[in-house]
Amino acid sequence: METTVMVLGAVILLLVAAFLASLGLGIIGESGISIRWIGGFVVLGVGLAVIASLIGAVGGEEQGVQQGGATGSPERGQAFFVGQGGCGTCHAIDGVPGAVGTIGPPLTDIAEVAATRKPGMTADAYIRESEQNPNAFVAPGFQAVMPPGLATGQNLEDVIAFLLAPRPEP
Repeated sequence: METTVMVLGAVILLLVAAFLASLGLGIIGESGISIRWIGGFVVLGVGLAVIASLIGAVGGEEQGVQQGGATGSPERGQAFFVGQGGCGTCHAIDGVPGAVGTIGPPLTDIAEVAATRKPGMTADAYIRESEQNPNAFVAPGFQAVMPPGLATGQNLEDVIAFLLAPRPEP
């Protein structure tokens, strides 16, 4: 985070320097509108967009949940799990409304169980592999029926954070 703040400071300094330089290099257009002012505001707008994206990246790092390598939102992960992702149709998680499936293994204790499924593999890596390549390891007593890639990108990170998050005691 300290490095990000330093980069942000450097970007602000460069933005101010570019803005001032663009004002000094402009010319007056035929319509009487100063091209240098338009250029200056374009530079300023681009710089502000860069700053906003950097601030968003810093905020995302602070708001995300880091659990064994997964960075995501457990709240968004749960919403995806029982909603758009449809995971709760096949998997059950005690205490999670909408996660009542029986086709796939129950995932109530997956945060603890996942790290024991394949020697040398973390819980995060196991869950990630299970989503991306479900046939790599099929839980005992279940069939290989899960299609790969139901969650990708940020949805995958959020689901992993949700599955690794501590569960309230029933």
